[in-house]
Amino acid sequence: MDALSTRAILLSLKPAAEATLPKAPERSSAPERFAGFVRIKQVDKAGTYTVALPAPAWIDAVQAGHTLKPSGFSGATDCTGIRKMVRYELSAGELLLQVSGVSAETIALAILPVE
Repeated sequence: MDALSTRAILLSLKPAAEATLPKAPERSSAPERFAGFVRIKQVDKAGTYTVALPAPAWIDAVQAGHTLKPSGFSGATDCTGIRKMVRYELSAGELLLQVSGVSAETIALAILPVE
């Protein structure tokens, strides 16, 4: 993906044992779960961004080869629209998002600036 979009991204995943993630995830995943990644070539503006997912999953955000630590997160087990939100302080430039531990072969995610 060339630039960061405010529209949802539908990510196709592979079984964790077959997924070739560019960087080892911070948390291991059961082999029957699914994993995948999206590389965003350009985050135009540095700032705080929220990554939102509709299902349980582990998210790794990577910039300049370093896995970023979340600046905040929240989750709701009884919510059908958004299950998990994780905030990151992103720099301008390339962003790699890896998702693992997913129970389905696809997952939608959104990356939105925090205002």
